[in-house]
Amino acid sequence: MIRLHLRISQRCFGSAVSTAAGKTKEKIVILGSGWGGYQLLRKLDLSKYDVTVVSPRNHFLFTPLLASTCVGTLEFRGVIEAVRSPNQPVNYYQAKAVAFDFQNRTIACVPSSRYDTSANASASASGPSTFSVPYDKLVIAVGAKNNTFSIPGVEENAHFLKEIGDARKIREDLLDNFERASAPGMSDKDRKDILHCVIVGGGPTGCEVAAEIHDFITQDLRKVFPSAVVADTRLTLVEAGSAILSGFDEKLSSFAQKHFSKQLIELKLKMKVLRVEKDYILVQNQNGAQEKIPYGLLIWSTGIAPRDVITATTGLKKHASGRVLVDSQLQVEGLQNVFAIGDTAAVRTDTSPNGKILPATAQVASQQGKWLAKHFNAGSRDDFHYQHVGMLAYVGSHKALVDLTGVKATGFGAWLFWRSAYLTNLVSIRNKLLVPMYWFKTLLFGRDVTHF
Repeated sequence: MIRLHLRISQRCFGSAVSTAAGKTKEKIVILGSGWGGYQLLRKLDLSKYDVTVVSPRNHFLFTPLLASTCVGTLEFRGVIEAVRSPNQPVNYYQAKAVAFDFQNRTIACVPSSRYDTSANASASASGPSTFSVPYDKLVIAVGAKNNTFSIPGVEENAHFLKEIGDARKIREDLLDNFERASAPGMSDKDRKDILHCVIVGGGPTGCEVAAEIHDFITQDLRKVFPSAVVADTRLTLVEAGSAILSGFDEKLSSFAQKHFSKQLIELKLKMKVLRVEKDYILVQNQNGAQEKIPYGLLIWSTGIAPRDVITATTGLKKHASGRVLVDSQLQVEGLQNVFAIGDTAAVRTDTSPNGKILPATAQVASQQGKWLAKHFNAGSRDDFHYQHVGMLAYVGSHKALVDLTGVKATGFGAWLFWRSAYLTNLVSIRNKLLVPMYWFKTLLFGRDVTHF
């Protein structure tokens, strides 16, 4: 009866219980299912720990291929991995952390629906639906939210690209704009405005989604929509800096800029966005001159900012960027048994308090998740050391950039390497089969132009 009661307690409440050997499993709570949190979950020894995952989404998203799903080059199922799995018997709550009690080792959480469009907004920690999750070790891997720089109208009018739902909405609205533009009686000006796609942000995400939309238009939409409609389509990339893909080697960045010009993707560099309205954005150049840019689809990709729960928590030491400061073993400074990884964490790369930190990239988060799992499993006291692998970016028309240590490449060969590298890094065998199948389908039959 006692054993039966323990089994029921473990299934229902997910709390740590005694094992057959009489030892109590330590309870690890992972907040988030992104690159850091998911890699930690995959590598943890579940025979040693009772693991609970709290995340608003019940899947891991392979973000480097997210832009490809915006236009149907890949389908959504090919870039996600379920958190709930028969091979990973862990407790999972679809919820958001809204407050921490580090003294009593608990987290206040609120349930989160997949239809909740305010995932980045703050939530009350005292509502009737709030529940508490206890922990022995806490890993904060909540990632980051989109950075709007408090520019009016961005939240209300722009599309972001961080989640599957974002990609689905972009795909629906892009196709809807083409259908609307094809209707009889529309003026030339209105048609051109509706078919104007504006991407704000010249980093890898902004450039890759511009490249994917360009391919979709030139390879598929021109075959099924009237030529006059496709001729009115425009793509504009707005960047505040003096170059796109500034994190890449200068020659690679210059190649991408020239390549975009050949693809008729208009670049507006050194442009500051002042305001976003429902059908235009107001920008200002370096000389102070202002310009209205009308759009039918606006995609915002200008960087990240800390989640509200991180910003609101006073018990966390933070870098000037707002990210949580951690030591060389990824433990939050000043707190025992509390760790932070991924875009949430700030790992200093120099000794100054607010100096340089590791970038907020997938490879940093992935390495941190794997290292922390090894640290927990083996009780290692080694320090975390980041190994930079390199950067890749797709720029359209079967061309890509490869920026690795000692290797800089562009063009078709770089595109083949880009695809093979990401295919290799997909987590499951299932997706390693699905993704090339979707690529082959697109090659043979084109991208799907239905929306529903």
